[in-house]
Amino acid sequence: MVALMVHQQQRSRQAQLLWCYKDVRLPYLVGYANSLALSDTLSLPNYTGTPGYGQDNIYKLLGQCGSLDIEDVHASTLYLVNGLSLARHGKGEIFVMGGSHGGFIAAHLISRYPDIYSAAVLRNPVISCGDIAGTDIPDWYFAEFGFQNDFQVHSSPTFDLSSISKSSLTPNFDATPDLTPIIYDKLYEASPSTALLKYLKDRSQRPEPFARLPPVLLLIGAADQRVPPTQGSTFYHLLKGAGEEVEMLIFEGEGHPLEGVEAAKVGWEASRDWLKKFGREQMS
Repeated sequence: MVALMVHQQQRSRQAQLLWCYKDVRLPYLVGYANSLALSDTLSLPNYTGTPGYGQDNIYKLLGQCGSLDIEDVHASTLYLVNGLSLARHGKGEIFVMGGSHGGFIAAHLISRYPDIYSAAVLRNPVISCGDIAGTDIPDWYFAEFGFQNDFQVHSSPTFDLSSISKSSLTPNFDATPDLTPIIYDKLYEASPSTALLKYLKDRSQRPEPFARLPPVLLLIGAADQRVPPTQGSTFYHLLKGAGEEVEMLIFEGEGHPLEGVEAAKVGWEASRDWLKKFGREQMS
């Protein structure tokens, strides 16, 4: 399923804003993205792993994160272009925006398909999947990438005081699993940072003039405990070091949602201006 909002006066070949999300707050997302007034076609694809099609659809992504979700979202873009004629290829035509897991997808898309997407806005994105030391949900990384049996996830667990006695100083403690080389290798391969490095390496070996990556705006909460801020800054430095156009706004005291008054206002205005800057009218 792809949620669409199409300008009613002109239904053909309009600029498209693709919003990658993994959230049930669809009215909020539609209102926020539509208020940017940047494109006539707003797409919010229900990729595998998002709510809406039952628990089996959510579990289906486990072990296929970084492949199935990326393919779903990109396929929805191509369908809007080739199947429904609601968007078109070219500079200033297709934009992508996402936060957290959605930012993970968006970062992959611009690294894998830089000729399709014209610009991107990433909000506290997951960039380096092996960097789990600073997150409050390490189970997400183990489960989504196929190691859920190494980190048992239980729904709404009860707090058992007796578990306190099971520590590193006492026997039979079921500790958080180690990030073994096998697990890390898979997390590394699934990371947007790895996809970006692979693209840059391949580009450097081509004899013909290289194409630029889509310009990227990063919105980062300095107090984010869900996705460490260093993940966003890592992507920033990789792009900056490659000579790409990238900017990063860091919001002190802001956590994962970036929902404080200043962060919401500045983030919205910065996103609007960034995507307009690289839109069809500016590129023509």
